[in-house]
Amino acid sequence: MSVNKAGKNWKLQLKTQFLHDDNVAQNPDTPPVVTSQESDSGFNGNLGFNYTHKFNNKISLAADYDIDATVYGDLSQFDLIAQMWGLKPKYKFNESMFVDMQYFYMWNIAGGNSFSGVNYINPSFNHLHKTFGLTRVHYFYKNTDNFQNQARDGDQHGGGITHIYLIPNSKNYVGVGYQVSDEDTDGGILASGAFRDFDRMIHDFKVLGRVMLPEDIQLSGEYKFSYREYDNFAANAAATQRDDKQHNFRFRLRKVLFETLGCLDNVTMRLDYLHQNNESNFLLRDYHSNRFMGGLEARF
Repeated sequence: MSVNKAGKNWKLQLKTQFLHDDNVAQNPDTPPVVTSQESDSGFNGNLGFNYTHKFNNKISLAADYDIDATVYGDLSQFDLIAQMWGLKPKYKFNESMFVDMQYFYMWNIAGGNSFSGVNYINPSFNHLHKTFGLTRVHYFYKNTDNFQNQARDGDQHGGGITHIYLIPNSKNYVGVGYQVSDEDTDGGILASGAFRDFDRMIHDFKVLGRVMLPEDIQLSGEYKFSYREYDNFAANAAATQRDDKQHNFRFRLRKVLFETLGCLDNVTMRLDYLHQNNESNFLLRDYHSNRFMGGLEARF
């Protein structure tokens, strides 16, 4: 028996934004040879649809479709289109505790060619405490089918915990999180006859937060540190095992321009900045990049 009430149990969201990236190809900081163009500007668009059906006051099922496209002005070989189909059942124990399980399939098209297909399962337990905030414990499994390079086919699984402290009497919060995962790839034979795979253990640490500024401007940010330890990947002729340390800084400003505008709800201006610094003893993957994005989003 359905308990869906009057009103929307679906939502349609549209995002459009311009972007500039100073290292689209992730060229190394100290290239061994002269490299091609690094920076480029482009356009990003996203369309997302969600339908949620409530079977009763405890059980619900959400279905999602999302398409995201990034198109560059000159470096079209790095254009990316990602489509995602997903399902998410949810069970509420009470108003402060629930479990859910997200499943989605993602199809990636890179440079106009089918690149990969990804199956992803992510069950989680969530608890909201009146004083201490929201705690989420999760497990995930990901299977990747790389259509261009079968050596990169693989499975990844892991788990983690995130805690977000909700600052009383405000829309502000701070949070921390940790995730560990293991990735196992098929690998393949190199031209030299040697076997190489990309198996690795990954440790992710993050801190995040949000603060409301004057004029109802929302500022959110996240720092994520990722340590990636490769099992069998030699970084140089001395057969040193490859290790990567990746730093990601994300900042976002959002301002609601119109709560309603015709058939649109919450027309919002957004500005995003991402800095990525990948420190690696495999010099071809030792790089940094900066990406700036600005645009609008709205719901129907």
